[in-house]
Amino acid sequence: MSFRHVPVLGRLLAAAAAFAIIVAALAPAGSLADEEAIQPPPRLVGASELGDLIAAALAGDDGDADALGVEFADPLLAVPVPAGSDDLVVEDVSRGRGGQSFAARIAARAGDETVRRQVVTGRVHHLSQVPVLTRPIGRDEVIAAADVEYVRLKDSRLGSSTIVDADDLVGLSARHALRAGVPVRASQVRQPVVVAKGSQVILVLDGPGLALSARGRALEDGGRGEVVRVSNLQSNIVVEGTVAGPGQVRVRPAERIATGARR
Repeated sequence: MSFRHVPVLGRLLAAAAAFAIIVAALAPAGSLADEEAIQPPPRLVGASELGDLIAAALAGDDGDADALGVEFADPLLAVPVPAGSDDLVVEDVSRGRGGQSFAARIAARAGDETVRRQVVTGRVHHLSQVPVLTRPIGRDEVIAAADVEYVRLKDSRLGSSTIVDADDLVGLSARHALRAGVPVRASQVRQPVVVAKGSQVILVLDGPGLALSARGRALEDGGRGEVVRVSNLQSNIVVEGTVAGPGQVRVRPAERIATGARR
């Protein structure tokens, strides 16, 4: 072998050694990897699950956790729970003055060992179960049982006239378009219109020993049991009466508006 080829051979051997080192570095680890196994990422517990835990702790054994809504100071709160640990527990919870705020200490445990502890704060709201519409309802559309569902909402969203029983909502019609998912007020619904404004109706005059009828024209829409104004077609006198059914208005002598009123 010629000596002039020796440097080339040396470079080839050096390159081969370097390649072997790289391959060894990239190869699966041996006993060291067996001892230090790769840990899976922690599980993130979001505000919804945390809220359920804290509501249950605030309610205690005899309370209704579903009637409490928890709102965290950090709306994007997410607590990491290390892999292999048990579920989160609420170690301690207390309410602030007035009962509308809270502070809770939560912990993640692995057996008897606490592996993570954190304090969270926020506000607590009382919730009530109320009926809401499952779809938008148009004006004068009658609300069916299938259009209603119960949801829990903050009491602060409910007014004194909010309908809280589905039976008081089903069968009524909307005075104007109603949105889905929001509480309905009594002033927003009515009995379905059975006497339309401008339509001809039969006026039935009731009184002691008196039963008369006449033709009239309704001056406003009315549902069964509602009071409407009607113009007597013969005398043009305007009277108030109670809608008794489709096309029929019952009038009592005392309900008559100023006898001289004409249209």
